Amino acid sequence: MPLFFIIVSFSTFLSKEQVIENAVKNEKAVQDIIKESITRIPEISSCRCQSALCGAIATSPDAIPVETRRKLSDILDKYH
Repeated sequence: MPLFFIIVSFSTFLSKEQVIENAVKNEKAVQDIIKESITRIPEISSCRCQSALCGAIATSPDAIPVETRRKLSDILDKYH
């Protein structure tokens, strides 16, 4: 059973706070789910969601801490 299904299934019985608490406890698993989900998005799509951050990141790349850039590289590198 995919982990994403388990999280969604349990979330129907938990409060928003409990879901967030569990996500924080399982940060690595959540990151892995997101990364895997991203790889399943088609490269060519008419969906505007793929460029949703275009123009939204106003922070200069030099002002973003190295560790933050590393953690967010999967989404930031496309725009910086």
